[in-house]
Amino acid sequence: MTKQSGTRQHEHGFALMAVVWIITLLSVIVLSFAAMAKTDGYATMGFKESLEQKYLAEAGVQMAILELAYGRAPKNRNAADTTAMIKTDRTAYTRELGTGSYTFRITDESGKIDINALTDKTGIVLNNLLRNFGSSEEEATIIVDSVLDWKDTDDAHRLHGAENNYYMSLPTPYRVKNASFETLEELILVKGMTRDVLYGNEKRKGIVHFITVHSGAATVNMNAAPKEVLMAIPNMTEGLANTVFMRHGANAMTSQQGLTAMIGDSYKELLNYASLGGDSNTLTIESVGHKAGKKTGFGVKAVITLDANGSFKYLYYKCPSTGSLQ
Repeated sequence: MTKQSGTRQHEHGFALMAVVWIITLLSVIVLSFAAMAKTDGYATMGFKESLEQKYLAEAGVQMAILELAYGRAPKNRNAADTTAMIKTDRTAYTRELGTGSYTFRITDESGKIDINALTDKTGIVLNNLLRNFGSSEEEATIIVDSVLDWKDTDDAHRLHGAENNYYMSLPTPYRVKNASFETLEELILVKGMTRDVLYGNEKRKGIVHFITVHSGAATVNMNAAPKEVLMAIPNMTEGLANTVFMRHGANAMTSQQGLTAMIGDSYKELLNYASLGGDSNTLTIESVGHKAGKKTGFGVKAVITLDANGSFKYLYYKCPSTGSLQ
């Protein structure tokens, strides 16, 4: 073999290696683009499904408002009209829409516990709700006392409550508000409150569905209250709670005589915490949109005021909403 032929073979070998490396590099680039395209495709599909579920949830809010407005208009009430029977005690209503569905619940704000209207006496209703949902007696007492301290205007804390000296000693200090709560999310700042207590988890319900800052009422309207709230009222038995809950709507109990007939004179103590009111015009709508075959959904929560003529105004709107329809 001549020196020239050996050089040519060396050059041919180098060229072959270069081609192999170029092909390998191009293969890696192609595979990377394919993986990115696949990832982008999945992301696009996920975004599309999330967006569809969002619109389904928003459709649930609008349908709830429509049914409320229609059902509350006197001219639309008749014996065969089922839309006039929509309940405002967190009863779930599901509607199919295209390839998905939405489920909404409506709660009359007067049937919830207004944390801004709580006093040292009526705080027991929130305490009972917390304990019924899994908080210990000590945990519930700390939260209730701290809620009352948060919104009062003085600097003296209750036995288990907290004022500035507690909050300013935290790793990230802040001052107590000394004013009414503006939103329920504000409760997270209060001593003893956690996200699990407020929003719930796999093991317990969250109290967020059963409290409000919008009713302005010192007592709970039993004719609009979910059973969970009814069971938090002192002197309320499960039997009475079931009876009151089942009579929500057209057959609601509106006079003290009905209560007296069922529980006797103890109704007087019960009425320190509860009332027998009618429907209010401030309501919470919780809606979740689901695509067919999907276990998770998209939640929306709205608080509205509804006028007699069917017009409404949003007081609060959260999208997405944590813990919807728990």
